[in-house]
Amino acid sequence: GIVFRVKVPLLGDSWFLIGNISGVVRGTDIPIPRDEPLATYYLSAIARLRNDASYQGILDAFFAANMLAGIGFLVTMYFTVKMVATDKKIHLLSFALSMSLPSSLLFFGYVETYAVVLFSISLYILTGILYLRQRIPFALVAACFVFQCLTHYLTVLTGPSLIYLAYEGFRK
Repeated sequence: GIVFRVKVPLLGDSWFLIGNISGVVRGTDIPIPRDEPLATYYLSAIARLRNDASYQGILDAFFAANMLAGIGFLVTMYFTVKMVATDKKIHLLSFALSMSLPSSLLFFGYVETYAVVLFSISLYILTGILYLRQRIPFALVAACFVFQCLTHYLTVLTGPSLIYLAYEGFRK
């Protein structure tokens, strides 16, 4: 992540996040969660830990927070691929595909909440697979679903998958 750190111009939402979290670090504002409450609170907490309200300080806080989310994403995707694929070549190819540019770019310093959202989705997928393999209870899958939805409200669109998992559990 440090080697490939992305320097891109910020868009409207990014400026809003920078301004809000800068105020949070200075103690003059509270996190405004909009449609991604847990992601916003997580990024605010990391920025407060760094305690640097400057523009570069907030960028560095986002970078650190995204790297942590990226590590979580790597770990969950590793175990997901390991659970789904049986062949070692398929493991490698599946893992490489899941780390492709559209997902991994999110972890290289861009000021947005998507890295946290991607981690929460990957965690939900992993718990769904573990549940189908009868290794964890449905309550844990439902908790991960709620966690993902609170990370970004739009992930509620994965609701049919939760209904399917509940149906499969009821059927068994």
